[in-house]
Amino acid sequence: MINGNEQSASAKTSGAVDATFNAILSLVDIDPKLQLYSVTNVTQGTDSLGEVNVRLEYEGKIVNGQGVDTDIITSSAKAYVNALNKVMTNVERAHPQI
Repeated sequence: MINGNEQSASAKTSGAVDATFNAILSLVDIDPKLQLYSVTNVTQGTDSLGEVNVRLEYEGKIVNGQGVDTDIITSSAKAYVNALNKVMTNVERAHPQI
């Protein structure tokens, strides 16, 4: 949801995560630089949770985003949206770890 309105988009690229990120970016009016993309497992087994961490830089502002889900594409989307929300707010942070 963007400003209370449900949105949808699609994108075709060489990979599912890249397509997801590009589809999300097509819905907002910014183009941040992806500095970090990291995937780790939170639990074990075939139904384990995957945690994705992303770091975005936009106009000198660096933020981290996190997402967790059993589907790595969903985890990636959650992390990217989490970071974009931070980029698009006016909260000033001295360091991305804060």
